[in-house]
Amino acid sequence: MPNSTLGALTAATATTGGLFYGTQSGADRKFTFTAAGATLIEAADAAAQRTALAVLPLTGGTLTGALINSTNGAASAPVVSLTGTTFTGGTATTTKPTLIVEPSGTTSTNWSTSGTLIGANAASGFVGNLIDAQINGVSRFAATVSSGWTAGGNIIINPNFGGAGRIRFGGTSGAFLNPGSVFSVGSTTAIGWTATTDGAGNAAEDLILRRDDANILAQRNGANAQTKRVYGTYTDASNYVRASLASSSTLVTLAAETAGTGADNVDINITTAGTGLVNLATQTASADVALSSTHTARIKIGGTEYKILLSTI
Repeated sequence: MPNSTLGALTAATATTGGLFYGTQSGADRKFTFTAAGATLIEAADAAAQRTALAVLPLTGGTLTGALINSTNGAASAPVVSLTGTTFTGGTATTTKPTLIVEPSGTTSTNWSTSGTLIGANAASGFVGNLIDAQINGVSRFAATVSSGWTAGGNIIINPNFGGAGRIRFGGTSGAFLNPGSVFSVGSTTAIGWTATTDGAGNAAEDLILRRDDANILAQRNGANAQTKRVYGTYTDASNYVRASLASSSTLVTLAAETAGTGADNVDINITTAGTGLVNLATQTASADVALSSTHTARIKIGGTEYKILLSTI
């Protein structure tokens, strides 16, 4: 068709299917296209074509619908693979994780400037789980907003897996679990219990173990009197036999205590080894000592040793 005739043709209706002619493999052919095809052909540029097709460019973009990938996993072929370099060195706001779950509008100003592989950042007011790993509908590990993290089975933490390390609780003066060693607590860190069953709610500790010095374990809590108990038998708080060592600001008491089904009469034995003596130290106060058999006993009072002849009453 001469070019002079093309100008006289009536323009086709936009985004409407039709028929056009061309050549294919050296022969004349006629081609038909649908309305969708017409929209794609008539698009102004590649970006408009992608918009018409509802696809993202290889350079990236924003999805507005659900993404479902039904590809099966295979050897050395992850279904989803992020192979780019993790960004580091920005600010706490700009150093975003490589993979992030973060609702629009969420404050995002506390990321590590050394980089993060996976991040989850919920908006203020969110009360659900940040992570919930399940097996057949049963939660096995969850990180919650309100109660930290929970596990539905054994918790195995191996700081040596892949290299030397330790488990740290708290900051530089906290506690450590050293692999193959002991649970190590910093010199200024105490181990305490609260009156609540779960220790939550920032309740004040009312029983505290501390380090006084090398090889010295202390149970102290300010000016509060302390008691240590060792049980011979225990059924409940009303039935027991126990030894009690208590200290107040004016008195130290070693006592045998019993209640309920516990024995009514409980002796206190102080037994030395070999020729060792029961030493009442260097105090000047008198001491009353009762022994249960007829023997000559030695006792040291105020640093001076005495020999006492004893007989049954």
